[in-house]
Amino acid sequence: MEKFDFKGFRKYGENINFPSITTYISLLKRGLEIVDKLGLDLKQIDTGYFKDKFKKYMNENKLHQDLYNDFKSAYRKYLMFENEEISKDNEMKKGNKMQNKNQSLNQILYGPPGTGKTYNTINRALSIIENKTLDDLENENREELKKRFDEYKKAGQIEFVTFHQSYGYEEFVEGIKAESDENGNLSYRVEDGIFKKLSKKAKENFENSKLKQNQSNRKLFFKSVFQKVILDPLKIQNKLKISLTKTFFYIYKVNNNTIYLETSNGNKNLHLAISTLEEMYEEEKNN
Repeated sequence: MEKFDFKGFRKYGENINFPSITTYISLLKRGLEIVDKLGLDLKQIDTGYFKDKFKKYMNENKLHQDLYNDFKSAYRKYLMFENEEISKDNEMKKGNKMQNKNQSLNQILYGPPGTGKTYNTINRALSIIENKTLDDLENENREELKKRFDEYKKAGQIEFVTFHQSYGYEEFVEGIKAESDENGNLSYRVEDGIFKKLSKKAKENFENSKLKQNQSNRKLFFKSVFQKVILDPLKIQNKLKISLTKTFFYIYKVNNNTIYLETSNGNKNLHLAISTLEEMYEEEKNN
């Protein structure tokens, strides 16, 4: 028998000022005992088969004739409670996702020493990078979270910086560093601080991401054109005629990597790599 939340059902009835909730719970439990004994499926509660089996049991055991209708009414009320709980749960999950989606990328954790600022930094950083809620991360293994945090640090996506009193603009943004060579000659160079390094890295990642996206879009577009112009016509005809200015040729076969060609005089010893055709397509498009 499926699990029923009678405690939650009672609280639901009390919250909506439903005076008969105790009676409904009693009827629900009594009816569920009969359903369990008869091996009935509650999903079929409105069918004639369910009703006949239930009432037959009532008659054989001289139970109250309204028990079936009362049980059915109590079960309907329970389903209202259950659907409302599901709706609340979905709204909560949706809210968590929206909260995570709209969370500020600039966050300040404050408090006296020993209150968990460093500890919580790991979850906060992973929440931003992996687009997960803090609740989801709380349910994960702490060692696994720390491992992923360290991997992101190694990849340059996270920089853990501890500020102290001597930490100034030069270390955070940029500063001039004095250097001397073996002859004692001084020279000065501008050295990026941690914030500027991260900013440059973020910009580089963003530009690379756009470049990869553009390359991916071009590949998808080429595949779409290739499918429409070459592969689809070959499904309905043996050879595809390609006309040029002074001559023509046929495409008669295509596999995963190669296009097989036949000249106008019947020569079938020619072929073209699909990757080469894609490169020609890209050059033509760029020009």
